[in-house]
Amino acid sequence: MISIFSRTSANLVRQTGRLSKLSLNSSYSLSPFVQKVNLSISRCNQNAKTDVDLHKFLVEEIRSEKEISQLPKNGRNIPGFEVKENGADVTLTRKFNNEVITVKFNVNQSVDDGAQEFSENTQERPEEIAASMKSKPDFIVEVRKSKDLAMVFNCGFLEDAEEAEQTEKSDLFEIQNFFLLENGLTIDSDLNDHIYMGDGSLIDGHFYDLLMDYLDERGVGFEFAENLIEYSTYYEHEQYISLLDKIKRFITSK
Repeated sequence: MISIFSRTSANLVRQTGRLSKLSLNSSYSLSPFVQKVNLSISRCNQNAKTDVDLHKFLVEEIRSEKEISQLPKNGRNIPGFEVKENGADVTLTRKFNNEVITVKFNVNQSVDDGAQEFSENTQERPEEIAASMKSKPDFIVEVRKSKDLAMVFNCGFLEDAEEAEQTEKSDLFEIQNFFLLENGLTIDSDLNDHIYMGDGSLIDGHFYDLLMDYLDERGVGFEFAENLIEYSTYYEHEQYISLLDKIKRFITSK
């Protein structure tokens, strides 16, 4: 059964075959048109084989990835927050007195690169390698007091978590910068450079500690950071598996 070519193409295949036989027994040379048909058919056959190989690989890869996927201890939740998922974007919200606390992050390119560096001769099993790969996305925290006024913190996880655990306050993340939003602007607004941001690495140490305590009182502290890493690692992996499945269906679609 010829599934790739039309009946016209099939006739060209037969014609090309006859002409190829003639060329073996005579000085007859193929026309440029027939040569192009030969090249096109060859490429189509190669593409069909690649599609089959890619589909086969994806089936196995999806199976393997699902086997090592582990639901976090808190499930698809971060304690104390309402979770809303939208593709690679995740939004967390909670209330604190008269304030609304919103945390947003994106899991794209959030997996710790250092965890992926292991020897080709390593004896680690797939599940052990997967356990060492953590998603640590940058995240933004908005503390909103009213419709027109909010304070925002851009935060990022420290590169060396083990080193962070040895610090005085055992911080897993740092405040990169902070600023105020006024006149109805939100973290979803198109923020321009005219909004001044304080640099977390340059401010007074005591001021920095007070800001970290400020976030901690609102539920964004050490335990929150641990839960975010667990949740984000699972969710990022789930998004990866979903992407593989969509590509598999794309390959087989007509």
